[in-house]
Amino acid sequence: MKETHFYFPLHLDAGNRGCEAIAKGTIQLLGINKHEYIALRKKAENDKIVGLSGLVTYFPAKESRIYESIRRLLFRVKNKLRKDAEKKRYYLYRYIYDPFINTMENGALTFITGGDMLCYGNNEVNYITDRLFQKNIKTILWGCSVGEENLTPEKIEALQKYSLITARESLTYDLMIHTLKLKNVKLFPDPAFILKPEKVSLPDCFKKACVGINLSVYVTANADLDTMCGRNIVSLIQYIITNTDYNVVMIPHVFWDGQDDRIICKSVEKYFYNTQRVYYIDTEELNYCQIRYIISKCRYFLGARTHAMISAYSTKVPSIALGYSVKSKGIAKDLNMPDFTILDYRNLAGESDITERFIKLEEYETEIRETYESVLPSYIKEIYEAKKCIEELQGRMMND
Repeated sequence: MKETHFYFPLHLDAGNRGCEAIAKGTIQLLGINKHEYIALRKKAENDKIVGLSGLVTYFPAKESRIYESIRRLLFRVKNKLRKDAEKKRYYLYRYIYDPFINTMENGALTFITGGDMLCYGNNEVNYITDRLFQKNIKTILWGCSVGEENLTPEKIEALQKYSLITARESLTYDLMIHTLKLKNVKLFPDPAFILKPEKVSLPDCFKKACVGINLSVYVTANADLDTMCGRNIVSLIQYIITNTDYNVVMIPHVFWDGQDDRIICKSVEKYFYNTQRVYYIDTEELNYCQIRYIISKCRYFLGARTHAMISAYSTKVPSIALGYSVKSKGIAKDLNMPDFTILDYRNLAGESDITERFIKLEEYETEIRETYESVLPSYIKEIYEAKKCIEELQGRMMND
């Protein structure tokens, strides 16, 4: 690929290791160098922790405190004068994204990342897409997931404006092709699948077989574990301690304020502290591939975060996805995982539901590992076809 500029207005920072995984997977897949990957600066300090900042050129290159203070003051004054919530959101997006979008010229290629951004309410994806379409900028919706229940008229309109959409699982692909009748859609696995584990020192608890668990506030809802899912996790660990020799390791994957995995994971460790069988793994300074290495050393894994599950899948660890949207179901389906390995936490009927699934995971361990061996090589190979699509799009742009 010739050197060009690839713009990433939704470069969400590595405080969510899944966002780091998407960025690093994309960079590796497309062979993008630091000068080509141009990202809207958010919290670059989080990228620095995991070594992502060395791969990215940020806009603005440096933050001027005086300039930014003036912008914020003017925005707050104007926003207070507005009463319409929709208009406030519009002006917020204009305030955040327009300075970056205005640097792009016709011939630029822009990636809308974030994976599941379309699974939530109308948000900045619609705004950015519309602004880029107005400027005649070629735009790619990259590695997305969305369910029919997530669609709105505004999202459907935005989906028609992309030069290319890559769906990361077949449920989203089928929705876009068969229901929405879109013509600009391709199916490729999440780019994070191509990343390799990076070896780190393991704590002594790994001298025994370990069950890895990743939890989030979306699943357990509170640190007291006083929800149906929380009580299920307690029951599962009690089962493991009583009936097996496995240790349990809690593995945080997202560190953002308001959805910090560490809070829930530490709560579980504290709850079982006296057993000396449940351990908290401090992953705050580890990058995505290093966390992947830890997950790869688990005998079994249960994960709430999609990219934690992708680490388990890609390293052939028998796993249960505590799924809450189409992305979990779709990725598991495409890997031919048994239905019992996807469990929607919202539909738990009793406090032993997860334990029953885990017992079944033990029972079918050999079959699941054989499925990985047969499916993963060709599945991961499909990802590299995405690069050809990007090159073809660039070729058409040069001929326009």
